[in-house]
Amino acid sequence: MSKFSYYGFLLLIVGGIFYTVERIVFYIFYYLYVSRIPEKPYLWSNVFVLLFMVIGLILIFTDLINRKKEQK
Repeated sequence: MSKFSYYGFLLLIVGGIFYTVERIVFYIFYYLYVSRIPEKPYLWSNVFVLLFMVIGLILIFTDLINRKKEQK
């Protein structure tokens, strides 16, 4: 596993954790203070989640392209 794949998967995991924590905090806040079910936050509402996931996918695809070039 190269560094590109490693960092790509790491960024995808961090982006997923950020998104999950954001949703948990959102629900806890509204259940404690508003007492109604809120609209779920969208994936693109948090810039960091979207940024980490896009960079992670770019790194993974870069590694896949480099591996195909090395096989030829």
